[in-house]
Amino acid sequence: LVTSADDVAKVLSSAKSAAKSSETLPTAFSDMYQRITSVADDADPTPVAEAILACNDAYSRASRTSRAKIASWKHRVSRNLLVPRYGAGADALLRRTLDLFDRDTMAAAGLPRAGEQRLVIRKKLQERTEGILKRLYDDQMALLEKNTLKKFQRTL
Repeated sequence: LVTSADDVAKVLSSAKSAAKSSETLPTAFSDMYQRITSVADDADPTPVAEAILACNDAYSRASRTSRAKIASWKHRVSRNLLVPRYGAGADALLRRTLDLFDRDTMAAAGLPRAGEQRLVIRKKLQERTEGILKRLYDDQMALLEKNTLKKFQRTL
């Protein structure tokens, strides 16, 4: 947390020294390409790298697609309203998100190293989406508990 002029000076100094360092930051492509070429076999690594990048792109697309529905649900809960048929909707959203990812990455599944990376990325997408849906479920349960407690207090 930057709270004083000294803190600002330290941050600027750190930023300048980091900018002057001769190390180049790896891009997603160069990082993936280095990982693929480090494995000892004579196969052309370019298709594998392209497939892995396509998996990353599919992850972004599938995640972005589910975000719109999740945002509308979050907005509803923020107004102290429950999402009707949330369980069925959340299950369908998760299934649709993973199906979209699977459809877009089917070609990568056939490549040895890309197939493994595809499964890692798919698991990450699934865990991230399930985590968001679980937090939204928990928020609704807390809201339901609060509303039930209010109704109970009024009846006393």
